[in-house]
Amino acid sequence: MATHNPKEARSSAEKTLHYIYRGDGHEHSVQPGDVVHIGGNLFTPSPFQGDDVNLDQMVAEFNAQAALHKGKGSKLFKHYVLSLAPGEILNESQWIEFATNYMKNLGFNNTTKWTAAIHRDTMRNWQHVGHVHYDEELGKYFGHDPDGNIVEVTGSEHLHIMACLVKNEFGGPLVSTSNDYAKGWDTMRHFEHKFGLRQLENPDENFGFNYTKAQLKAYGSREKAARNDEAAIIRARFKNLYEQDGKPRTITDLVVGLAKRDVHISVSVDKDNKPIGIAYKVGESGTYISGCRVKSTRFTWGKLISKEKIDYNPARDNPILGLSNGPASFTMSVKITKTQFKRLKTKHAPYRVRSIDNEAWVDFTFCRSRQERDLLKLMMNILAILKALFGVDETSLELKRLHDEALMRNYMERLDADQEAQQCYYEPTHLVDYDTFETSQAMIKIERDTATWRDPKGGGDFGDLIMTPIF
Repeated sequence: MATHNPKEARSSAEKTLHYIYRGDGHEHSVQPGDVVHIGGNLFTPSPFQGDDVNLDQMVAEFNAQAALHKGKGSKLFKHYVLSLAPGEILNESQWIEFATNYMKNLGFNNTTKWTAAIHRDTMRNWQHVGHVHYDEELGKYFGHDPDGNIVEVTGSEHLHIMACLVKNEFGGPLVSTSNDYAKGWDTMRHFEHKFGLRQLENPDENFGFNYTKAQLKAYGSREKAARNDEAAIIRARFKNLYEQDGKPRTITDLVVGLAKRDVHISVSVDKDNKPIGIAYKVGESGTYISGCRVKSTRFTWGKLISKEKIDYNPARDNPILGLSNGPASFTMSVKITKTQFKRLKTKHAPYRVRSIDNEAWVDFTFCRSRQERDLLKLMMNILAILKALFGVDETSLELKRLHDEALMRNYMERLDADQEAQQCYYEPTHLVDYDTFETSQAMIKIERDTATWRDPKGGGDFGDLIMTPIF
């Protein structure tokens, strides 16, 4: 595993160099041998002189480089940290290759100055532990101590890099630090493969988050942050949605999928009522958190569309986003048996039956009677009751895309050429819609209206359930 953490730019190099090489201000003690200087592209030799650490020459070289800048910038230094997983180590030549490649990919070259040092101060708690392995379910590392006991392994070998952003060119231009975090991903994945480290996904492919030092200090630990940070809770529920139901195909899929996990959304719009931003909250009493804070590489409005490839159709999705000004209706379809289909036709029941994969599906259409009615809650209530009525479990629920008139015309044309499909198709002389002002009353009416063909005994397997919003 290889991760990197670009720190905030700073106006002085001295304090950070003391932190790196002497351990000043460290969270834990730094003992002789914990820090190994591996160099960079400075003229200054190793600052270690016996048991002493003399950083005067290194600080002077960094300050001289910074003085070349003729612009208005004041924060001319940058601190980077590269970390391995507990139990993983690299030798000095491997670290030099890793760091040199990393800095090159960030835009540093032979006109810039940087230095690097290995830190092994957090490795002491596992140096005498046997083979270390990663537990995917717990998200932790474990090994065996000398007595054979299983122990959690924390702390890792890591590399600190101190760099001056000024280039030794005319005017002293600066290395751009824009998007440093994303720039380093490919380097991490490359050296994981080359050095046989545990393979990770890029942050834009997973559900993790890179907490700052200040955030970790505020929460107390990464584990406490994951438990108490609402953004972390939302990311965990996104992960559950993707793993349990698959990646949502439409914005409506996403909103309903998150609602089932008690995560609610709110969108901001431009002057033309087009969505430009999205925020999430946990529970009705939660506080909305911007998509950028939840995960800027995946869950902003723009990234949901461009990166996650979740389809947005205003006609289909705006009502569930609360952007529709008019009344709405939606259709829920339930797969029925051949016996039920025959009884339905015999009774001339007022329901359209469509063929899907040569099986009969009966449509139930619902209309809102109050414009301000919360459509998402309405759908969830009806889904719950229909699932109970028709014996449908959670895994058989699927949202389908908008069925407009053109799609229906195409469907009718296919029916003309498909005699087998016609056997599962029924168009009644009139249709019935159910008012959803009182959801329970609508369900009572459905139970009553379908009793004669659904199942005289009131039970049985009624297959899958599909919800098809039609706005």
